[in-house]
Amino acid sequence: MTEYTGTCARPGCVRPITERYFLCRRHWWLVPRRLRTTYWAAYRAWEHRYGDVGKVRAAQEEILAAVVARSTS
Repeated sequence: MTEYTGTCARPGCVRPITERYFLCRRHWWLVPRRLRTTYWAAYRAWEHRYGDVGKVRAAQEEILAAVVARSTS
């Protein structure tokens, strides 16, 4: 079984990530703690089938906006 690998969701970043992650390590730590906590809560709820994928997507959009605002690449 091969493990999925994709790239960081930050536009312009080509660092590899595994299926479970949304951003590479460098960009993840640019996300404010409040947003990281919100994202993981929504992701875990969805992963365990009692959450809404819409909340995960909304958190991802908010995270991307924060990362783009705080980084240059």
